[in-house]
Amino acid sequence: MTFNINGKEYQLKYSFRALMIYENITHKSFNPKTITDMIVFFYSIILAANKGCELMFEEFMDWIDDNPESVNDFSTWLTHMFTQQQEISPVENKKELTEEESKN
Repeated sequence: MTFNINGKEYQLKYSFRALMIYENITHKSFNPKTITDMIVFFYSIILAANKGCELMFEEFMDWIDDNPESVNDFSTWLTHMFTQQQEISPVENKKELTEEESKN
């Protein structure tokens, strides 16, 4: 998904980098409970997915104020990302241990 913010296209990509940026900004683990959490995570994802991004938070917030539907679009996209992540079964990602490895 992409968003056009002030004439520039920004790609969204759910990643560990985005989670780390969120934690650096907020000084807490990502656990979306408030609109603030969602908007800061939205901004974090933009920063993470668009290396060299110079979009300032105030500029981003002005855009959000002018485009409130973008928060709903982001929320829908993020829910889809969470759903995709949950569909990957832990069994599918689990490496079978050899007899020697299981002894250690």
